[in-house]
Amino acid sequence: MVLLWQSSAFLLRLGFFPQHAGFGYLACAISSIAANPMNYYGHGSDIFGILESEYGISRAKATRCMRYSIAIAWQSQENKEFHTLFKSYGEEFPPPVSEFIFRSAFEIRSAQIRESETDNSISSVLRP
Repeated sequence: MVLLWQSSAFLLRLGFFPQHAGFGYLACAISSIAANPMNYYGHGSDIFGILESEYGISRAKATRCMRYSIAIAWQSQENKEFHTLFKSYGEEFPPPVSEFIFRSAFEIRSAQIRESETDNSISSVLRP
């Protein structure tokens, strides 16, 4: 649940609109991968299959909705953080859905690790 909240907050920070259906699908996919990235490495679970069973929609519809949400957020002129995160893409072409999902999960997971390391270093200083 915490990862779903973090994924949603991350998407909002990047300029995504929560009223789009793709927002929920992206948040679910990102949080699933951030929770256990090794499930999706190599021949692991299929994230689109999870969305299919979770929401009862086809893979094509989930992909189309997520692609639309990514494109709308990408086209926003005041959205610098999104473009900074995916520097290799031009102004007119957003990143593909799967690349966006995995990179976002990586960013959220990295933030969690940094946060836990900071908590550990503070607690080690406070110990007698």
